[in-house]
Amino acid sequence: MRPARHAAVVLVALTGALITLAGPAHAHGRATDATNYDSTVTEAPALEGVEWAVYGGDALLSVTNTTDTALTVFGYDGEPYLRIGPDGVWRNQRSPAAYLNEDRYGQVTLPPDADADAPPDWDRVSDQASHAWHDHRIHFMAPRRPAAIDENPDVEQVVPGYERWEVPFAHGETEYVVAGELSWVPAPSPWPWLAAGAVLVLPALAGAKTHPRLEAPGPEGGRWPGLARPAAVVLGVVAAANVSRIIDDVVAVPLPATETALAAALTTLFTAAGGYGAWRGWRGTHADLFAMGAGGVLLGVGQGLVSLPVLTSSQLATVFADAFARALVAASLAQTLVVVGVAWWGSRRLRPTVPDARAGERAAAAGPPDAALGASSG
Repeated sequence: MRPARHAAVVLVALTGALITLAGPAHAHGRATDATNYDSTVTEAPALEGVEWAVYGGDALLSVTNTTDTALTVFGYDGEPYLRIGPDGVWRNQRSPAAYLNEDRYGQVTLPPDADADAPPDWDRVSDQASHAWHDHRIHFMAPRRPAAIDENPDVEQVVPGYERWEVPFAHGETEYVVAGELSWVPAPSPWPWLAAGAVLVLPALAGAKTHPRLEAPGPEGGRWPGLARPAAVVLGVVAAANVSRIIDDVVAVPLPATETALAAALTTLFTAAGGYGAWRGWRGTHADLFAMGAGGVLLGVGQGLVSLPVLTSSQLATVFADAFARALVAASLAQTLVVVGVAWWGSRRLRPTVPDARAGERAAAAGPPDAALGASSG
């Protein structure tokens, strides 16, 4: 197997593994936690030191309690579910909500000891005074849109049945309710963003009319820096801009440290792959062009394809402007076609000639041309 083909197999395997890891990590937080549902808190008791918020459109309900009194959130059957206060965050392991909230649509099998009527079994979750969790009361409990939304999907509207969602809680011995509203917000068209992304990466084609340097090509083939460098610059700029996604991984949505670390690590890996490809592509040899193409593929898949919902959703989990997040995903996708196209074309033009090691043996076996001709005449 040729080195380039071997590297291609490794690249495909690595891409598949990274996508597998990226799936669960990107399902929470980041700009890829995108949706057209917008759940907002509309009513909350005026308790100094207690603040409620929704993150990721409708993904997570959050409460911060900096008072000296514990706050208890009740589960779906009225049982104590969470306790947030000066001694940290505690979760009742016997509350069915502790398990139902692990899946967006509650499609889980409850363990035998999940019993809303049983005495609480508190397990400490963190030492913070704030916690965010997935709560089924604040979002639509089906993967398909409501029928009423399907009739007018391009119109912003309140989701029927969610004009007022409620989550009961207690602050000390006094019980309250935090209430909100769930709305459908149509997404913008993705096509203008994809067109803008294509325009942003078109400078990668600037070297298409230059010529390769084929003098004494050597084992790596000739060099074609005139072709490679514009594409390397574009890839490097897109990779550098994607560093901002690490900030989203860390601060856009309050997630457990393990999920935050995994998301940030994957973003760093994809971004580093693009940066490495840009650095290698600057030299412009056959091998370097291949490395640039590989970096473009990994950046395009990890930061573009996996993040495609950013272009088709109205609510984005990002601390930056929505326009910036969409332009970045569009550019990450577009560079895959342009940069990888440049790398493929250039590497084919610079493909090194592999000597035929057995050519000499075949020539020796055939004998001198004159002897062969004489034997034929005789």
